Amino acid sequence: TAAAAHVAVNALIAGAVSRGMRCVEIVTGHGRRTGGEGVLRREVPIWLNDQPLRPMILAVCHPHAANQGALRVLLRRLRS
Repeated sequence: TAAAAHVAVNALIAGAVSRGMRCVEIVTGHGRRTGGEGVLRREVPIWLNDQPLRPMILAVCHPHAANQGALRVLLRRLRS
């Protein structure tokens, strides 16, 4: 469900930041069954721009022609 995916995205980003990772890729899929407007494809960018994730994210690289079913997320470094 979308709610479970939201929890998973939050855990992925928080875990990656705590491990010092600088980039993660989130596969949303193409949403072909819904005419290119899949739930995850629509919702994940919104989730990434909301609290508590926004302060952990440096930038989101939106899909390009070669890979429209995934987002790359550049993460901020932890400051001591």
